[in-house]
Amino acid sequence: MNIEELRVFLLEANKNGYGNESTKILKNSDNSETIIYERGDWRFHDSWVGGVKFGGRDIVSLKNVPIWIMTYYGYPLDSDVNVGELYGFLKRALMKMPEDRPFRGPGLLVEGDWRYSNKTEGSVERFDGMEQIHFKDGLVYEARFMGGVVGD
Repeated sequence: MNIEELRVFLLEANKNGYGNESTKILKNSDNSETIIYERGDWRFHDSWVGGVKFGGRDIVSLKNVPIWIMTYYGYPLDSDVNVGELYGFLKRALMKMPEDRPFRGPGLLVEGDWRYSNKTEGSVERFDGMEQIHFKDGLVYEARFMGGVVGD
């Protein structure tokens, strides 16, 4: 497996993932939701559970063999925050992921009173991180994520 090809595919898959308003989300019988994106021998499978508080995992497969995974868990910290606005801003942040770290959003994104930050350590091969969203002067959301290459 070529890490550069994986990185490029992750960028492409995430641009067609949760942050993209036109992406089709499948509803599963176990109340989970799933997004699948495929190109050639590559397959991206994002599946999550929950609502306001959520957790899930992304798996990338090449020729039907899982080669990469990311797990994540996120939640609002402020019960007064407008959840629709919060997750709308999160989706916009996810669409601006850095090319060298194609998981979650950019290091910093500011839109009016909203501020998204992502602190990540590692690379596509092995990483962990935390994203946070502030509204005005208060921390209102946080998610943790980790993952990397799997298999032989």
